[in-house]
Amino acid sequence: MKKAIFALAACALIFASAACTCGNRNTKIPDENHDADVVDECPDGAVDLGIVMTREDGTTYRLYWAKSNLSEEGLCPNPEDYGDYYAWGETETKREYSLGTYKWCKGSGNTFTKYNSDSSFGTVDKKIVLDASDDVAHVKLGGKWRMPTFEEWTVLREQGVWIRTSQNGVNGYKLTGPNGKSIFLPAAGRRDDGPILGNAGSHGYYWSSSLGLVNPNYARRVYFSSFDVYRDFDSLRWLGFSVRPVTE
Repeated sequence: MKKAIFALAACALIFASAACTCGNRNTKIPDENHDADVVDECPDGAVDLGIVMTREDGTTYRLYWAKSNLSEEGLCPNPEDYGDYYAWGETETKREYSLGTYKWCKGSGNTFTKYNSDSSFGTVDKKIVLDASDDVAHVKLGGKWRMPTFEEWTVLREQGVWIRTSQNGVNGYKLTGPNGKSIFLPAAGRRDDGPILGNAGSHGYYWSSSLGLVNPNYARRVYFSSFDVYRDFDSLRWLGFSVRPVTE
């Protein structure tokens, strides 16, 4: 009888231990990019799509993508929520997104005061990636949250599967990563000179943290329509676009 009770207790202990392990976010995940000692610590509000990036020094890091767009209150509660719109390098919303209201110039395209490598366009600082203080995702969310670089968007574009779809009646794209997990990007449109929201429901415009290649009037972004996803384009940096944060 004592042996039977001991066996039942041991089984219960094993079952409880297994149940706890399944619910733990800090689970070791050995795969082709990680050895058995790498720990998955996917933050709240993020999804691990299986994207591994390599830094210039050769070290690697796993990139986690937010489940939803950014708003003034933080991450939106639902993946299909449009969120708020931000000019590149600005951390607050506004009524009008124009050159005249842009924070980092003095009213014209040749009077930039930050993020510029050409003296004919204003003050030169040779910055090509947003400082943390000008990165709205980092400012709103803190920690390691930030806007994705253009390189990180490119890797997601190349390694992920993008499918045009709708979620709860909202058009957009479902992005599935190499590990089979996915996020949804709503076609949230954009804001520019006036309060009218342009192209909502058909187009999505998402900033990266990288300055444009043409001249400092532009910053790098990912753009999609009802027909395709485009990543080799820059946009005027004072326009109001969506932000999908990332973290490490």
